[in-house]
Amino acid sequence: MQGFRNLLRGWFGKFLLALFILPFAFFGIDGIFNSSGRSNVSIKVNGDEISKQEILKNIELQKQTIQQRLGNIDPSVITDEMVRPSVEQTLIQKKLLNQSIQQQGMVIPRAAVNKYVTSIDQLKDAEGKFSEDRFKMMLQRLGYSGVGFYDEVNQQMLVDQLKTGIEKSAFSLPKELKTLVKLDRQTRDIATLKVTVADFKSNLEVNDAEIASYFEKNKDRYKTDEQVKVKYIVVSAENLGIDEPEEEDIQARFQERVEAESAKERRRAQHILVEVTADRSDSEALERVQEAKAKLASGESFENVAAQYSDDFATSKLGGDLGFAGKGLYDPEFDKALFSLQEGETSDEVKTEFGYHLIKLTGVEKVDLPELSENLRQEIISEIKADLAQELLTEAVDELNRLGFESGDLAPAADKYNVEIQTSGWVSRFNGEGVLSNSKVIAAAFSESVLVDRENSEVVEVGGDKLVMVRVQEHKPAASKSLEDVKDLVKSALESQKALELARARVEEILEKLKAGSGTTDIESEYGLKWEVSEKSGRQNAELDPQVVKSAFELPKPEEGKHSATKVQSGSGDQIIVLVSKVYDGEYTLSELEAEQLKNVLGDRFGYMDFVNYIETLETEAVIERL
Repeated sequence: MQGFRNLLRGWFGKFLLALFILPFAFFGIDGIFNSSGRSNVSIKVNGDEISKQEILKNIELQKQTIQQRLGNIDPSVITDEMVRPSVEQTLIQKKLLNQSIQQQGMVIPRAAVNKYVTSIDQLKDAEGKFSEDRFKMMLQRLGYSGVGFYDEVNQQMLVDQLKTGIEKSAFSLPKELKTLVKLDRQTRDIATLKVTVADFKSNLEVNDAEIASYFEKNKDRYKTDEQVKVKYIVVSAENLGIDEPEEEDIQARFQERVEAESAKERRRAQHILVEVTADRSDSEALERVQEAKAKLASGESFENVAAQYSDDFATSKLGGDLGFAGKGLYDPEFDKALFSLQEGETSDEVKTEFGYHLIKLTGVEKVDLPELSENLRQEIISEIKADLAQELLTEAVDELNRLGFESGDLAPAADKYNVEIQTSGWVSRFNGEGVLSNSKVIAAAFSESVLVDRENSEVVEVGGDKLVMVRVQEHKPAASKSLEDVKDLVKSALESQKALELARARVEEILEKLKAGSGTTDIESEYGLKWEVSEKSGRQNAELDPQVVKSAFELPKPEEGKHSATKVQSGSGDQIIVLVSKVYDGEYTLSELEAEQLKNVLGDRFGYMDFVNYIETLETEAVIERL
């Protein structure tokens, strides 16, 4: 899982999230945590099904995405039903966009997709070359086949093409630009009056009856944490008795490395593609590619023939050049032909799902094969031992679970793996030390089978190299504290609540007097408070509280000699009256260059909204069924 998280960091991680892990799209973090209560369903969008398996897969990926974005959050907090609504909504939107793309007949040649994938920096090695190992590792982590990945990339490129087409068609008019600039540069005379909660709290008196009543109504706030003491064992690779690997195993692993390096050979190709289409039969395509082959045989350059005959518009003007690629990136038949050619040689006709190709090998990048140095030998030994440890740990999970299930103690499991049974101090759901700080271990300790039925827990894997099993020894349920224990806390909370209520009432009183015609100096005299004035304050005023500025610019423009007023609450609970007495129009003073730059920014913003509206329109007109 850590490898998956590492994969998500950086630009390429964002690219993968956009492709496979359901972008936050039009939801945001808060939109993700909305439980719909729906069961495991499949969805039909205009007759095309989104399967249950696809939904569940993306739910799991979305959960991992949230964990990666939010940091060390307890995985158990993020449930399937929390993320299901946003997952289903985004899958529906992707399906609608794909349908729209098909209806419009949009296509991207596979060669262009191949070229794009091999150009991704995060899939290149230290020498800047496309790395087959990195690519395969990424596919393995995401659970995709090579074909599935290319299909996803192809579809995303088409969506980007559609999105760009819509967004780039948007623009802003000169009048709109001037209006928005003037609004943005508008300034206002703002006055604020703070009514602090502390001023009321210092003079409050609360009696014992009020304290007791408040305590009874809020007992749940004053409870001790539920706690357990547990016995536990930790089994790691060190307890498994791993032997040094045999020489033949070292040699076999070395040969695997040699073969893997050999497979990294990359070849550069040019190709001519003649597609089989609705307007061109298979036989007609074959005849046309043979005609191109004859041109090559007569001495005409590959570049000229590709420009004349190739249907791959992304490469035809480049002489059919596909760049360098390793094995497995192209269609199997194309791949087989390419890696059977000698440099400078051109293939016969090659049939793939895209049509007929002529392939010319124009370059070969050989690789340096490793030698079994002492450093590499030790690296291989460590690798073999680590792999063996992982295998033995996997086997130990089943054995530990069996021993734990069959016995009423940890002793048989501890004896089997020669580990000590350890005893913890008091542990709550929110704290612990060592392996007991792991959220999964704590969840196991407080599970019903362990806590109530007093069974051994199932094995919990910690850090990828430790197995933990726990058994509850003692249990302290959460309990209400007595009023005597928390009287000071209750009194302070009650005083804060009453002070806040009084501060809010005072603000409402002042607002009513302002509405009735009282002047600001009258308010100061009556209440002993002072207005803080900020003249000609702009939207970017950093000296005022952002909430004050936001509220001030939401107020209506006051009539001459009058004012508009509202209230806001600070983070500490203090109440602030916000008053606007005058509004000054902003000036339009942009140069031609500045106006053009801002015009582009506004066009991008309008374009984005056009794309959002386009998706909403597709969704409104769609037939969506939940099965």
